[in-house]
Amino acid sequence: MDGLDCLKEHPCECCNQPECNAVNAKVKRSQVVSRCFNQRPSCLILFKRPYSDLSRARRLDVAKLRQPSNSEALSTEFRSRLTTRADREGTSKWSSLKTSVYGAAEKILGFTQGRRSDWISERTLQLSAETTRARSRNDASFRRLCRDKTSCEKYCSISLINVAARFFDIVLFMRFQSIRDSRTRSNQAAFCAGHGYSDQIFTLRRIPGFRYNYQQLTVVCFVNFATAFVSIYRESPWRIMKLDRVLTKLIAMIEAYYRSTTARVLVHNNLIQPFDIQSGVRQGCVLSPILVNYVINWIVGKALHEEELALRRQITYLDYADDIALLASSFGGPYAVLLRINEIAMSVCMSINSGKTKLFSSCIRDEEKAPLGINCHQLKEVDSLKYLGARLLPNG
Repeated sequence: MDGLDCLKEHPCECCNQPECNAVNAKVKRSQVVSRCFNQRPSCLILFKRPYSDLSRARRLDVAKLRQPSNSEALSTEFRSRLTTRADREGTSKWSSLKTSVYGAAEKILGFTQGRRSDWISERTLQLSAETTRARSRNDASFRRLCRDKTSCEKYCSISLINVAARFFDIVLFMRFQSIRDSRTRSNQAAFCAGHGYSDQIFTLRRIPGFRYNYQQLTVVCFVNFATAFVSIYRESPWRIMKLDRVLTKLIAMIEAYYRSTTARVLVHNNLIQPFDIQSGVRQGCVLSPILVNYVINWIVGKALHEEELALRRQITYLDYADDIALLASSFGGPYAVLLRINEIAMSVCMSINSGKTKLFSSCIRDEEKAPLGINCHQLKEVDSLKYLGARLLPNG
């Protein structure tokens, strides 16, 4: 029996006949959809075209994007869709991005397939990812989709550092890291091998908690520097390295890497004349955090060494990068050290951020507390403090 002859209604009893079973087997082999209706005493068999005969959906040809006319028209359409269309509430960036890409491709290249996922290629999605990064930075200008592979420039960054300079930066970092670790105090846990912030949090919880159990007076002062990465004087690290007797050749290489760095400001789509940078470290440089931490380590070490000689006792403190914790047994104990740290920091164009410098105490009566201030601002006493992502309390 031919399959087309079965395109008619049969009684329900025919479903068990051999000829109908043969037709059903042929239907399955040909990817035919069959439906049985329980409302009527009949069995209806419908045929559809095999999947192999269906016309395949076209994929987007990347070669068309390289044509000057298509590329320019597609870029213009992308720009207009990404800058003029407003996202509705509840829509994700990815869905709105795909809508813009699909709409632009349909308008310029003429793709009108029903299933858009069939003709959107991986290259198109890669180009759309470049578009969404440019859009997320609220950049009015449209980013270049096809980069020049012969150029070493880095397009998406705060500062433009080419690949050759980055390799040189990594070499300097590896050489200076070992020298810096050998001259870093054991109290410093940031950027040091074998140290971590978990040790700092454990110690800052253990010491106040132990002293609170025995009702001993405890004061912890958390010191924070103001804009350390942008306010530090450029010549300060080289001078400190010379005092620490670092290799002259290494100092010269780092100094040459930072020499003659300029910047330009974009004002109303107009770039001003380049000017030299005299303060701050380079943005995007892997050596920058190490240099800032090296200077802060020298400031704190010099201040504490002088105060320890004057008081003839050791001062308890913990450091993690530019976050310093001073521990004392009296309310005015860390104040002298705090003033000395701020004085030495000003010599390298740095200062303590009085707004973020806070302290808390335990087992100290209110009449024994005195207001402490620095840089014409009074320090704030808090009941708890979030330090390195953990909540610290006076009782541990």
